[in-house]
Amino acid sequence: MNRRQTPFDDDSSISGAEGEAYHAEVPADVDRIPAILEEILRRGVRAGFPSDRLRLNLRVGVCEALANAIRHGEREGPGSVRVEARFSATTIEVRIADTGSGFVPEDLPDPTLPENLSRPGGRGVFLIQRLMDQVEYNEVGNALRMVLHARPEGDGETEATGETEAPVETEAPVETGASVETGPSVETGASVEADTAVEADAAGAGPLALPTVAREFLQAYAEAHGAGLRVRRKDGAGGAAEVVYERGWHDVQGIAKSGHHVLRDGALLDVAMKGESASDARAAFAAAAVARLLGFEHEARSTATELAERYEEINLLYTISEILASVLSLDDATQRILAQVADVLGARRATLWTPEASGEALRLRAYVGAAPARERIPHGDADSVTARVFQSGEPVNLERGVEFQRAAPRVLEGPREALLAVPVSYTPPDGETRKVGAITLVGHTGSERFTAGDARMLAAIASQVGAALEAQRLVQQSLQRERLARDMELAHHLQAKLLPDIGDFADFGEVAARNAPAGDVGGDLYQLIRLHEGRMGVMIGDVSSHGVGAALIMALTMSALAIHARESASPGEVLVRVYDTLRDELESTEMFLTLFYGVIDPGEKLVYANAGHPHAFRIGVGGPPLRLPATQPPLGMAPVSASEMSSPWSPGDTLCLFTDGLSDAYPAQGTASGEDALMARISGLLGGSLETVVAAVIGDTDGGLGGPPVDDRTILLVRP
Repeated sequence: MNRRQTPFDDDSSISGAEGEAYHAEVPADVDRIPAILEEILRRGVRAGFPSDRLRLNLRVGVCEALANAIRHGEREGPGSVRVEARFSATTIEVRIADTGSGFVPEDLPDPTLPENLSRPGGRGVFLIQRLMDQVEYNEVGNALRMVLHARPEGDGETEATGETEAPVETEAPVETGASVETGPSVETGASVEADTAVEADAAGAGPLALPTVAREFLQAYAEAHGAGLRVRRKDGAGGAAEVVYERGWHDVQGIAKSGHHVLRDGALLDVAMKGESASDARAAFAAAAVARLLGFEHEARSTATELAERYEEINLLYTISEILASVLSLDDATQRILAQVADVLGARRATLWTPEASGEALRLRAYVGAAPARERIPHGDADSVTARVFQSGEPVNLERGVEFQRAAPRVLEGPREALLAVPVSYTPPDGETRKVGAITLVGHTGSERFTAGDARMLAAIASQVGAALEAQRLVQQSLQRERLARDMELAHHLQAKLLPDIGDFADFGEVAARNAPAGDVGGDLYQLIRLHEGRMGVMIGDVSSHGVGAALIMALTMSALAIHARESASPGEVLVRVYDTLRDELESTEMFLTLFYGVIDPGEKLVYANAGHPHAFRIGVGGPPLRLPATQPPLGMAPVSASEMSSPWSPGDTLCLFTDGLSDAYPAQGTASGEDALMARISGLLGGSLETVVAAVIGDTDGGLGGPPVDDRTILLVRP
């Protein structure tokens, strides 16, 4: 592949070949490709260019170049594509230019390398380079010049001359099973000039087309033996023989010697020779050789035709890869893919179905053609082809007029159309296959049914779509996790802000507290409330669950306590009112709440109500911890009363409150439980500041003693 230093802005790109010229400039629209391609191929046939090179090499090369030019033009706004071509029997030159900014062909990935097999891009340029004899881009990269020769460069072809060595004589044709007859050939009276090939047009307008190599062989054979040659073909039905080639037939005298060979279509090929060296054996050898060359041509044509037919399917797979790689919205991509599939496979209608999140039905994701009668198909619908295919994982291909075996046959108006449905699935490298949908095609525009090749093609497309759907599902899950993580982080900060700032109570005495949820949010809470006459309300609570639900109960409890603590001086009455506020939420969530609420009157007493919270202690100066027992069950487990208790309070006493997450994080030591070990640790540190105590016990349980904490941990110490 070469690149010129100047753009193709003159006629230099098509001046190298003599013959008919073609010029066109069209909008950058893929719908223009078929008309341009048809015109170029028609002119190539008219110029006498070999049909096999037209059908495969030129057709595919020009189609790819046009598609690339149009796609590049469309990406940068409305544009146009200019096409120039010149035709002769030996060379075709085509130049295609677009109005885009171009690209660097050398930078494209090699699509044949293993690491690039799944990457879109580069395949079209690769095909052009392999199918055309010369490929040249301009410096900008928005113009392409392609040259195709009638014979590939370097194929070793030589001209036949009269000095060609005569073939070895044989008694019978070379090909096994050849039918050989001897005797003079049957004259038909056809008047054909010497050295003339009477053959079909490359497009198939006549009954038999001798390939160039067969004509060259016959010419060399006739010259080597100084004989006249006539080749005729007679069909198997006993029709008249048709002359397809003559050389020097009327210039040579003598009795005609003939050899025959049966062609693959059952017709009889007759080669007659006249001249001194003519013989039945030599004529038979020529007939067998020409028949063999015709067989090779037939195989080449069949292969080229098959490749041309498969090209659209291969190109469809490449196009789908590019769509999935370039379109951000999968819904837009699936709509475009369905349109491409319906066009290439000749379907009147196409639908894509994917499972609902509930897993109960298939939901219509995209469609082409007439809208389906319904947009939702239950998975268990035995009368639905789509549901059956999705559940079984097996395709269904029905010929036109064939009824699908339903539990309850339907009465349909008009003939039943052909139908092809395949499952859409995804198999991860290290997991089981997942069902992700189904594609259904209905109605074939050109035949009675979809072929097995159509089914294989649709299955390959479904595999690509399945991978894209699965990728989108994983992306959506990832986005949901990211949103949830952001929401939980926000909830964590908001919950932390609900807790009181202990610095606001420095004038009351020494206060230290810490709340360490096991997750982003938790169900532990504490509260400090200033009351009349220098008293302070102190609360700690523990919701039975964890996570968002417990955090919401925790927030409601703190709000309710802040309101009701100022309405009543009785801790027992406050707990009753708090429970009345929370009753519905506790019942609906099936949660319960342990709650301790006490009012400290410094130098006099502590009055408290304890709804099942076991970890509440009063620690006197130099004395053992005194547990403050429960006055009633946890809130949400039984009716609540206004019962309360009191305990004397002396200067230097400490109120110690914590949740079971903290005591459970302390390992038992001998006969001492985790709570006993924790209280011993707290009592031993009370000679210092309360903040030192809190930091020490929280630090002890940050994975250092009993492993990573599994529950929320909260501690509140108050020393007026």
